[in-house]
Amino acid sequence: MLSALKKANELKPEELQPTLLLGDHYISKSEAIGEEMRPLEIEIDKLASKPKPTASDKQKAAELKPKLADIKKKYDTEYDIAKEYFENAVDMFSKKGNLDNSQKRQYRIIVGNLAQYYSYKREGAKGADLNKIVALETKYNDLYNKLK
Repeated sequence: MLSALKKANELKPEELQPTLLLGDHYISKSEAIGEEMRPLEIEIDKLASKPKPTASDKQKAAELKPKLADIKKKYDTEYDIAKEYFENAVDMFSKKGNLDNSQKRQYRIIVGNLAQYYSYKREGAKGADLNKIVALETKYNDLYNKLK
């Protein structure tokens, strides 16, 4: 199914439905990976926030960090792919004339996903990258509020 959607998207890039479905696929995939990632983050934070972490706590946290980094890398990869499809969909929606209620709802959900994506990306960004990410997050948050 995924290969058929990718092929449809290649053949008719102006067609909205394959773009939406591909974005949904990759966002779902990233969310599933996020479910693996969050317990590790919580465990590492719990170990680090102890008033007097023991040597065992420090060792356990050190063992969990590479595993978390690997899962986070997979998460970021899938999330980045979803973002690409969603930005294409936003571009398509913005070029359409009047949207029906269903399309408006889809548009708003996608814009919300993009605002959330840039909020997540802001966490590790610095300097010019941070400014660019904050500007994009603001853009999508403003558009989301406008679409309410």
